[in-house]
This record gives sequence, C-alpha cells and structure tokens, in this order.
Amino acid sequence: MIFTNNNAKIYFASGAIGGLDVLQTVTLMGGNPTVTFRTEKGPNSLKNTPVYDENLQSEQKEVFKGNATDAIAMFPTKVNVSVCASLASIGTEKTEVSINSIPNFIGDDHRIEIKTDEVNAIIDVYSKSADIAGWSVIRVLQNIVSPIVL
Repeated sequence: MIFTNNNAKIYFASGAIGGLDVLQTVTLMGGNPTVTFRTEKGPNSLKNTPVYDENLQSEQKEVFKGNATDAIAMFPTKVNVSVCASLASIGTEKTEVSINSIPNFIGDDHRIEIKTDEVNAIIDVYSKSADIAGWSVIRVLQNIVSPIVL
C-alpha cells in the first residue's frame, strides 16, 4: 500500500507472485538486502516484444537481464510483477530481473529471492494462466472490508 499526497491509498495485489509481505518484512529488517527476480515464459508470450524472434520457438534463451525499471520499460505488459516486487522491497533500480524464454513452456514461473546477512527467502510461483492475478485482486478487496486482514 502506498500513501499519496492527498492521503488516498493505493492497494497492490500480489497477483501472480505472492509474498509481498515477506519482501516488505525482510527489507524492514535491514542488512543490505538484494533482490533478484527471474521469470520463465514461453516464446509465444513474448511475441510483439522487442526480444522476440522465431528462434525462441526452438532455443532456450535469456532474453533480458537488467533492473526492474528497464524491464517494465521494455515489457510493460509482461513483467509488471517485477515492479510490484521491487516496490515491496528495495526499489526498481536495485531489483535485478532476468527473463528466460523456454520452448513449449506454458504459463509463467516467477522466482523472487531476497537475501540479507540473516535471511534468505525464495518465493516461486508457477501458474498456467493469469487467473491467479484476478483472484488476488478479489483477495485485496476482501481485506479492505474485513475486520481481520491477513
């Protein structure tokens, strides 16, 4: 959740990644956290992006490596989850992102690792479809009206 200048609240749904509470907690603990965000996708999901070429249909390849700021600029509809994770932790400039294309892969596999001197947490979520993102929005709305928030 982010507070704006006029005291309005913006709620972030954890979408296809989950674990935003862990990222926030570990970041609060200090200890110089580092965050890496790795996504595996099928080549068809990368069509109409700057990195797509027909060879991705038969070759596994890392198609992007950089930070979350650069990732969202290049893939505005493909890696918004990396920005959400970076906002819950160390920021978009410091969060390392890699995107890997895997032939015949269906869905998305997002793996986030946050490390400090004391904690090493890994959040790894695979889903065949984007349905989990929609259900996470419903969960946020339930939390807004519930007297108990998890």
